[in-house]
Amino acid sequence: MRKGEQTRQEIIREAAPIFNQRGYEGAALSDLMKATGLEKGGIYRHFESKQQLAAEAFDYARLSFTQHSGRYR
Repeated sequence: MRKGEQTRQEIIREAAPIFNQRGYEGAALSDLMKATGLEKGGIYRHFESKQQLAAEAFDYARLSFTQHSGRYR
């Protein structure tokens, strides 16, 4: 995996709990920047918008939950 893709995946992993806890509206860009350690431009280098990041973070969280909850059935 290329470094850019690794960074993108790290942003999604760090952003997912913020979106899950606070929702789209409650997840401030400053919170996402703090969680990822990136500036605004660093985040938007990998995502066209906050909406795109949120959608991918929600998908990541859903898939993580599905994979983990499957072990306990």
